[in-house]
This record gives sequence, structure tokens and C-alpha cells, in this order.
Amino acid sequence: MLIEVEGITGSGKTTQCERMKSILEHAKFTATIVNEPGMTEMGTFIMKAIKSNTPRDKVAELFLSLAVEAELHSQIIIPEHSIPGHLVLRDGGRGSFISYHYLTTQFSLEKLTRLYDQATLGHRSIMTIFLDVPLDVAAKRIKNRRKESKFDMLPLVFIQRQRDVFMHLSQTLPNWVVVDGTKPAINVRDQILSKIQDRVNA
Repeated sequence: MLIEVEGITGSGKTTQCERMKSILEHAKFTATIVNEPGMTEMGTFIMKAIKSNTPRDKVAELFLSLAVEAELHSQIIIPEHSIPGHLVLRDGGRGSFISYHYLTTQFSLEKLTRLYDQATLGHRSIMTIFLDVPLDVAAKRIKNRRKESKFDMLPLVFIQRQRDVFMHLSQTLPNWVVVDGTKPAINVRDQILSKIQDRVNA
């Protein structure tokens, strides 16, 4: 199974993916966290360019990102998704891709969805968990975070607009569920596990 965890930077995606992986492994399941599009050799090569401050056309950046997603899905996500009893946890995925490129290219959400589906062979998560936190909470969490790429230096106004896109997606896509990311991490984890159980048992 593939489950994606979405949210703006500072929402707690990485923390919750790690907590879920630990619980699943304790319950004798296996899980893989996919938290970097450049987890393949070709993806790593392309991501170095994408993460750099080298000037580029935003549409060109979009198609480079699609190439990375295509490679990631064909080499890692789809093969591991097919393993019985194995769960793939995606730390930012379709929603992060669509929200970012919607704001940078002004392509419609529908067009970006079609492009993403073509690149990933239509492969989708069974569930997308949106960890929603207000901008001020996220800003406090990332205030002292080390800046490793241009994505760590996005202005707060951009992050707020990205949250708005996430909210729209959560209200229009049936496989999205919203979790209050402002709660203590252990409570957020319990909410996520409850929603996963409800979806699996549905």
C-alpha cells in the first residue's frame, strides 16, 4: 500500500512517517519511507540541479520534476507497493508536487494532475493524510532549521499559498483526510493510525 503524508514545511510530515514506520515494524509489518524524490541514481542527478539556485524556466523545472517522479515510481514506489504486507509511506508526494508547480507555473490543477498521472503511470495512494498547521505554527517550528536548498528558503507568503492549495485538494479529493498537526506528536500519530484503520477496514 502507498500512503502519502502531506502538509506545508514544518507540519510534521517526517516525524509522523518515522513514528508510523516504527509502529508498523513493531507489529511485524514492513514499511519504507520515501522522503526524497531523488532516491534513485538518475533522480539524485536531476535533483541537484532542481535544488540549486541556478536560474531556470519554471516550466522546464516542472518537467525535470516529472522525470524524477517517473523514475522514483518505476524504480521504488511501484515495486515496493506490490509487496504483500508492505507499506510505502511517502513524505510529501502528489500534493506537494501539484501545489508547488501550480504556484510557480500557473498551470491548472487539472493539467498538473494529468501530467503527474502520466509520469507515474496513474499510480495513486490509497490515502493522503494532510497534516494541517497554521502558518505561524509552522514558522516557529522551522525558524532554526538548517537551510539546505532553495526549498528551505521559500518565503512565508508562498508557504501560506501552498497551504491554501492543500486545503482545496483536501476538500475536493476523496482519498484525502485532514489531521490537526498542531496537537502533540503522539496525539497526531494516534489520529493518523485511526484514520488508516478506518480506510483499510472500509
